[in-house]
Amino acid sequence: MSRRQASPLNSFYDNDFIVGIGQGNTQTNADIISFPDMLEDPWADNAIGTCVDKGILNGYEDGTLRPNGKVTRNEFAKMMVEGLNIPKRISTESSFSDITPWARDYVEAAKDYLSGYDEDGQQLFRGNDAAIREDMAAALVKALNLDISEYDIDELASIFSDWESISPENMPYVLTASKEHLINGYPGGWFGPGKTITRAETAMMITNVIKSEKMTKVLTADLLIATPSSLQ
Repeated sequence: MSRRQASPLNSFYDNDFIVGIGQGNTQTNADIISFPDMLEDPWADNAIGTCVDKGILNGYEDGTLRPNGKVTRNEFAKMMVEGLNIPKRISTESSFSDITPWARDYVEAAKDYLSGYDEDGQQLFRGNDAAIREDMAAALVKALNLDISEYDIDELASIFSDWESISPENMPYVLTASKEHLINGYPGGWFGPGKTITRAETAMMITNVIKSEKMTKVLTADLLIATPSSLQ
């Protein structure tokens, strides 16, 4: 659990958030050009195209993709569960008192990787808060069961100038995520642990996981076993 907490946020898109896998999605990488609000800078086009193509990331009913829209914790839980093919936990109850009904099964599936908060003995997920980079990096490393035993604080400090801003419990995960190329830093050598995650950045993160040599999970029932060669 991070000592730093994301600021409460009236969820940008929770009510109409559309993201899934195996839901009859027929879009291909080329279809990203059909979204009128794609980023002018194409840095994330390939990642977005992969996620759209695999049904991990879809557009909205108004025809937009909203790549700069902030991803909430609920939304990231769903994208991570769907993207990594983590089995959903179907339940009428939740480990968290503030659960959003549509997100329950995804949050329950992700809770071992994306932890909640203990507030006066009450377990909260804060699903409508914005997702932040250090928590997402930790969640992906945990979900992939990557080794953090060789954590070296001096190595972390040599990579990120703002390393002291990373929550101590997340430092080994951030370093591992960086070394495994799951999440990148920013120009100038800073990580931005409390920075919020956009849909474009999330697509990049999930695609990095898919392309990782550590990733062997099946993304769809009938299309893709994610290996480095399958996405090159």
